[in-house]
Amino acid sequence: MAKSAQFLRCNALDALSMKECGEYIENNFQKLYVDTVNWPSVTAYQPICAVMGAYSDKYLYAHFVVRENGILAENCKNLSPVANDSCVEFFLKTPTSDEYWNFEFNCIGAVNASHRVTRPDAIRLTDEEIASIKRHSSCGTEPFGEKPGIHTWTLTVAIPLTLIGINSADMPSHISGNFYKCAGKATHPHYLSWAPIKSEKPNFHLPEFFARIQLV
Repeated sequence: MAKSAQFLRCNALDALSMKECGEYIENNFQKLYVDTVNWPSVTAYQPICAVMGAYSDKYLYAHFVVRENGILAENCKNLSPVANDSCVEFFLKTPTSDEYWNFEFNCIGAVNASHRVTRPDAIRLTDEEIASIKRHSSCGTEPFGEKPGIHTWTLTVAIPLTLIGINSADMPSHISGNFYKCAGKATHPHYLSWAPIKSEKPNFHLPEFFARIQLV
C-alpha cells in the first residue's frame, strides 16, 4: 500500500517557541516512521526515527525524534554536507511547481537546502533564506565529533510557506514529499526513508517516489 500522511492546520504553533512547538507536535499529531531500508546490501543498520508534521498560515512544521547508535555533528555552516552527520531530511514538492525542495538538517540544526527540477540543477538557498527557517535541536547548536553509545535527540523545524512558493490565501490541498534519516560518515552509516525508494544505489533525489501529504 502506498504511503500517505496528513498535516493538520494549527495556527497556534506560530505563537509558541520552537521547543514548545516540538513538544506540542509530538503529543498531538500523526507519527510517521522513517523505517524503510531501501539498500540493505549497502548498510542494514536501522536507527529509530519518527516525524510528525503540521502547518499554519505561515509555516510548514516538522518534528523529528531519533534514537541511534552514535551521534555526529561536525558540520555547522550553511550548505555544508550535513548528510554525513546524524541527519534528518524533508524533501517536498508543491502541486503547482516542477521543482522539488530538499531540506537537510543535522542534529544541531545546520542546514543544507536547495530547490531544483533534477538533481544536477540545484539552486542553493541563500544565507538569508536559511535564516528564515526556524529550528530547535535538543543537541544544541555547537558542532562535535562522534559520540558513541545510544543517543536520543529531537529536531523541530518551521519552513516559511513563502520560501517554498505557497500562498496561504490559496493553500493547496496537498503536497508530495518524503522524509529521510541518514549518516553517511558515521561509524554506523545508514540511509532510511519514510516512503520506499526503488533505485540501485542510495539516492534520495527521486521525486517520483514522493508520497502524498494531505494538508487538512
